Amino acid sequence: MIAKLAHRILENELAYDVFQTCVGSYKFRERYLESIEIEPDSKILELGCGTGISLNTIRDNEYVGIDLSMRYLEKASRRRDAVQLVNGDVSMSDSYHGINAKKDDVVLALALWHHLDDEQMHQTLRNIYQISEDGVSVYSLDPFFDEKTSISAKWVAMNDRGKNLRSSEHLKEISEAAGFHFSYQISRRELYIPTNVIMCKLVK
Repeated sequence: MIAKLAHRILENELAYDVFQTCVGSYKFRERYLESIEIEPDSKILELGCGTGISLNTIRDNEYVGIDLSMRYLEKASRRRDAVQLVNGDVSMSDSYHGINAKKDDVVLALALWHHLDDEQMHQTLRNIYQISEDGVSVYSLDPFFDEKTSISAKWVAMNDRGKNLRSSEHLKEISEAAGFHFSYQISRRELYIPTNVIMCKLVK
C-alpha cells in the first residue's frame, strides 16, 4: 500500500525530483556522468530522460532526450535552451525519426531498463543499433540485487516502480542479442538509502 502510494506521488515531476535528490540518486548520477569520457563535440542521446536532470552535468554538449511523460519533458525544457526533446516510447522506432548517433556520441539509459520488459529492452537496443555508427557506447544504471545484497537493499529494489530487475547475465544476454558488447560493474553503497546499482557499458 505504501509503495503504491509513493509510486503515484512520483508521477508528479516536482515530487520525483525532490525524492531523487533526497535519496542521493541525482548526486550519484552526477558522479557517474563525470566518470564517462564525453568529448566536447559529442552528442548525448538520453533514453527515458525524465526531467532532464543530466543537463545539470552535461552543460554544453548537444542533447536529445526521449521520454513518455510530457510533464517530465516540460520540466526538462526549462533546464536548458536549445535541446531536442521527444515525447515518445524508446522501444518504438518512430521515436528516433531524424536522430542518429556518430562514433563519439554517447547514449544514456539511467534507471531505465528495469522499467522495460525483455522485448521492450531488446527493441530499444535494436533501435539504437540501427541509428548508430560502430563505436557508439550505451551507459546504463539500474537497481540490482544478488546473493550479496542486504535485506533492506533488496526490499528497496523490489519496491521500485520498475519491476523488471535483471541479473548481470540476463542483461548481457539481451544486450548481446541486440548486437552490443557488454561489460558491467556493481556499486553497493552510492545512495543514501540501501541500494545496489549495476552500471553497464554496451558498445556497438
